[in-house]
Amino acid sequence: MMLRIGDFARRGRVSVKALHHYEAIGLLMPARVDPVTGYRFYEPAQLGILHRLMVLRALGLPLEQIRTFLEEDPSPADMRALLDARKAVLARRIDAERAQLAAIEARIRHLEDAQGPEYDVVVRDVPATIVASLRRVVPEYGAIDGLFAEIAGALPGTARIAGHGAVWHHCAPERREIDCEAVVVLERPTKVPRRIKVYQLPACRAACVVHPSDEDAFAPACSAARMAVSRQPFEFAGPMRERYFSSAGDARFDLTEIQFPLQPSPGGVS
Repeated sequence: MMLRIGDFARRGRVSVKALHHYEAIGLLMPARVDPVTGYRFYEPAQLGILHRLMVLRALGLPLEQIRTFLEEDPSPADMRALLDARKAVLARRIDAERAQLAAIEARIRHLEDAQGPEYDVVVRDVPATIVASLRRVVPEYGAIDGLFAEIAGALPGTARIAGHGAVWHHCAPERREIDCEAVVVLERPTKVPRRIKVYQLPACRAACVVHPSDEDAFAPACSAARMAVSRQPFEFAGPMRERYFSSAGDARFDLTEIQFPLQPSPGGVS
């Protein structure tokens, strides 16, 4: 004997609204619809399909995947593969949320301990960029301006410049030995003299902090980044990078973004 939709819903422990939804998306169709009244009727055997649907929904599977498994009646091996894949998705989500929780806790502690200007540190993926670069050991930080001037003089007029930055490979100012690399970001590769290197600066995950482009702001911004990283499951990996920006959109670089490349710390979550 067929069951009216209300009776079927009660036996299946779902709402009538849920059954209408499953019908609308094609997951569980009524066995018969009265052409005059529009009443929906279900076979008692469809309770098994409904229960399987509810189990798969409780596991968080997407509707399209549920539809496939309801139609194909998967083998135990197929079901195990499905559950293993779902388990991996949930594990990655849990890891990401743990990392977010660690970042929130670090932020709270930083706010409690903060002294002086507040700097926001963000861990993000920095994309790879095409750059024209010139690397030298110079006696002081300001000497990098000469490297930028040399790159500018070597670039053809057709070069499309997308930004400026630096890579600080090793800094020992007390010995007047600063190994720096001036980089000019290009929209596409271009031909330059051999002394200028054009290459793809690799992508990386980095702790990034923006500060005003002056000497007094550099040290506290770096300290904020180091403190933030120390409280997250990362460690520093590779030389510090910088990108230079103008808040007014002109040629004056009054903002600097420091980028500390990172890698997962042993036993940490990336």
